[in-house]
Amino acid sequence: MSINKFQLRDLIGRTLAPMYLNTSPAIDLLMGTCAQESHMGTYLRQLGGGPALGIFQMEPFTFLDLRARFGARFDVADREPKELEWDLRLSIIMARIKYF
Repeated sequence: MSINKFQLRDLIGRTLAPMYLNTSPAIDLLMGTCAQESHMGTYLRQLGGGPALGIFQMEPFTFLDLRARFGARFDVADREPKELEWDLRLSIIMARIKYF
C-alpha cells in the first residue's frame, strides 16, 4: 500500500515552508524521488537487505553526513538514521537537504 500522493505533496509543502525551501520544483523533485525509490512509500527499507531507509531511501551514511553538516541549521542534530523509517517529517527534511 502506498501513500496518497496528494496528501504527501501537501505534507512536503507544509514541512518545508518554515525553512523557505518549499518551491514547486523542490516538491516535484521529492515526489518523484519517493515514487521512484520506495514506490510512494510502499517500501520503508531497501529491498534485498540494503541499508537505505524511509520513503526517499536514504542510506545511514548519507544521513549522518548531512546531519553533521546541516543538523543544527535544520534542527535535526539529535536525530538518528533509523528514524527515517517511520518519521515522514524527518525524511522530507533530510531529502530536501540532500538536494539543497
